[in-house]
Amino acid sequence: DYTRRAKEFEPSRAAAIAYVAPTRSTDSTATDKVGVAPSIEVRDRLSTIKVPTLVIVGKKDFVTPEKYSRMIHNSIHDSQLVVLENSGHMGHMEEPTAFAEAVRTFIQSLPR
Repeated sequence: DYTRRAKEFEPSRAAAIAYVAPTRSTDSTATDKVGVAPSIEVRDRLSTIKVPTLVIVGKKDFVTPEKYSRMIHNSIHDSQLVVLENSGHMGHMEEPTAFAEAVRTFIQSLPR
């Protein structure tokens, strides 16, 4: 429930710098909104990914719902999918232990 816990996450959110598109949106408030940056369509290229891939999604993610993570997982050969049952879009903050364990397990599964 990110909305209910927004104040708790605000320091991390304020410190984050990320863009959905390679160029900044012309909307000066784009970083404060969801879905205003231009989208990048690459679904047709997902099957070309040949490196070990971990897809993590929160079960309650309303920004990028589980169905899209499943589509990504199904499109990338030998990818691994982890669904964080008690998270939304910020699984690394909402379930940090489960998130870290998923990453740890994935890294340990890689060939050395």
